[in-house]
Amino acid sequence: MSRANQWFVPGDGIAREVITADIQRYLGPDALVRPGTGTGEYQGQPGYWITAYRTLTSQMIQDLKMDSQRWQQERQPGDVGRGVAYQDSRTHAARQHWGPTKPYEHGAPKSAADPYDQPPRQSSTSSRATT
Repeated sequence: MSRANQWFVPGDGIAREVITADIQRYLGPDALVRPGTGTGEYQGQPGYWITAYRTLTSQMIQDLKMDSQRWQQERQPGDVGRGVAYQDSRTHAARQHWGPTKPYEHGAPKSAADPYDQPPRQSSTSSRATT
């Protein structure tokens, strides 16, 4: 069995709630994340220490930033989702449903790769009402 690696990801633009809730979706059930301060080239920067067998790709980091931004917009005053925890948010539900964004292929239309352009599908067995 391979050995888990540990590395630092700068926290700029990544909400703690988002990375904590989604890290296992990206890197598997053994992945761990903890907030901390960087060393080396990231000396003194706030961010996250990740322990996992795989590393986050640049697309995964972009997804975490975009989900952090989307969740923040959900929490804006006047929105129905105001004050909603990330794990209860539409953003988190969509990420859990669609998974990580696939890298764009040359010539592929954006809508084919961006699941946020379409609402998540509702399960016919769900007993939860949508509002």
